[in-house]
Amino acid sequence: MGAKKIGDYLVLLWAMAIIIGAHTSGALNDCQQHCMPVCMEIKGATVAGCGTACGQYCQQVQGKIHPGWYN
Repeated sequence: MGAKKIGDYLVLLWAMAIIIGAHTSGALNDCQQHCMPVCMEIKGATVAGCGTACGQYCQQVQGKIHPGWYN
C-alpha cells in the first residue's frame, strides 16, 4: 500500500469514527475531536474503544491542557 492510500484510509477511518461517535453519544467535544484520530491510528483500535478512552482522557485533563480542547 502506498503512503497516499494509507493516508486516504486513515482519513476515511477518522471520519467514520467521528460520525459514529457523534451519532451514538452526542456531539464530540473539542478534546475528543483531537483525541479520536490519534487513538484510531493505533493498530487494533476500535471506534468504541477510542470513544471510551478519549472520554476518560478528556475528563482527566480537563483544565490542565489548552482551554479549547475541552468543554
